[in-house]
Amino acid sequence: MQGLLFDRPSVIAQATNIWSVETSPKYASIIPRVTLLAGSLFNSSSLPDFHEGDAIHLRYILHDWSDEKCMQILTAIRSKIGNIQNVKLIINEIVLTTKDPVSFKYLFDLHMKLINGNAMERYAHQWKELFDSAGFKLISTTPTRSLNSIMLVNPI
Repeated sequence: MQGLLFDRPSVIAQATNIWSVETSPKYASIIPRVTLLAGSLFNSSSLPDFHEGDAIHLRYILHDWSDEKCMQILTAIRSKIGNIQNVKLIINEIVLTTKDPVSFKYLFDLHMKLINGNAMERYAHQWKELFDSAGFKLISTTPTRSLNSIMLVNPI
């Protein structure tokens, strides 16, 4: 199994210093299997090439952005996937529900709006609309013991 950490150049620079055999010897067997790549989620040309069987994991990424910016990220990823059908997009984010409107999740939603302007936590139907609009299909949503749910999304 191989892994790739894709993030902004400043984050990759920090990761390069931390993610080495010298600084993290207990991970010596894993480090050679991880590639660090700097780029922008908003620019499909800076995204890594995807291949059959790849899994793309976004955790705490999309809630930082407005619907418009989320669409830019998702459409850039969808564009880079192209005609490859066996690629899974795994989204690890909060999914708001109407069952528990007093949940701690709603504090995160307020926090996102106050700190990041149009950023937000989203209800299941809002996630589905984003994925549909970007050329993806929401396959499943699995709640976890944390605040997050894991959404499995396929390109269509």
